[in-house]
Amino acid sequence: MITIRSTVLAIALALSQTSIASAATTYTDIYDAGGIKLGGTFWSLTDTDSWTFDITDDGFNPVTEDITSATVSLDLRDDAGYFFSYDLWLEFAQLSSGTTLIDTWEVDTGTEVFTITSLTSLNDTGTLSMTLEAVFGDFYFDQATLNAEAVSAVPVPAAAWLFGSGLISLAGFARARQKA
Repeated sequence: MITIRSTVLAIALALSQTSIASAATTYTDIYDAGGIKLGGTFWSLTDTDSWTFDITDDGFNPVTEDITSATVSLDLRDDAGYFFSYDLWLEFAQLSSGTTLIDTWEVDTGTEVFTITSLTSLNDTGTLSMTLEAVFGDFYFDQATLNAEAVSAVPVPAAAWLFGSGLISLAGFARARQKA
């Protein structure tokens, strides 16, 4: 026989599980580099390009949300084969955030995607400063895109206590009603 107590406990369990989960939001910020030519060492005068992503413009609130993951995508064009007619020409680039080197790689035409492992700056301020450097050779930089996944910071313990005390009150009223 199903009692009021077991029904209330089943509802409490179901609702407490849904209150722990929170909806994720994806924030995107795009930096348009405008097809700047970067050339390491002696290839051109511009060896680096720096910019800052700001997802607070998109609605991210560092006080109420936490970044759980982030990626940066770079759209690059390799100009190998234009000056020399063979494919042995190599260009190398490196991406960094502040003083942290994210990666060094050979540049090919297309999109390079990097996972951001240090999310402190994004969580604290909603901003992320980046620098792309041509280490060797030259290439074109079209744009950079930041995609950051955030969840709401829900005070689950306080919500659970409030919900639990309400359920206990309901159970007490139901019990008093059965005795009367």
